[in-house]
Amino acid sequence: VRNDSFSESLKKHETDLQISIAGKAATEIVLGEIDIGAESDMRKAFHITRYIIDNMTAYGFNAWCHGNETSSKIFDNLDIETGVELTRYYHNVKKILIKNRTFLDEISNKLFKEKTISYKTIAQVKNSIEIIVPEVT
Repeated sequence: VRNDSFSESLKKHETDLQISIAGKAATEIVLGEIDIGAESDMRKAFHITRYIIDNMTAYGFNAWCHGNETSSKIFDNLDIETGVELTRYYHNVKKILIKNRTFLDEISNKLFKEKTISYKTIAQVKNSIEIIVPEVT
């Protein structure tokens, strides 16, 4: 059983991870293109995913690194698990954005017209549109 501080910490890391990959997902949904400008976001997302898997052992111990005794097989497992989990999070973020396509389009249009938008503008758009939060798997 997880204690509350672990669950809160895991949730924070998962939120940070999803924020890191949301721009890439939004670009793919809106423009139908793969965003090559998201390299730093992808590095951050990879790092967070790896932290969740290794340091938090949130998905078991198959990919837990334990110092000098860690075998190359564990490192291979860590690489595989990181890719699998990052892909899963990416698909979940895309689901959220697709369910909230109206919001995404409004924000995209405002960014296209104004080049930058404030938190106040985002909040106004958010308050004018029903946001749907699907079950995350």
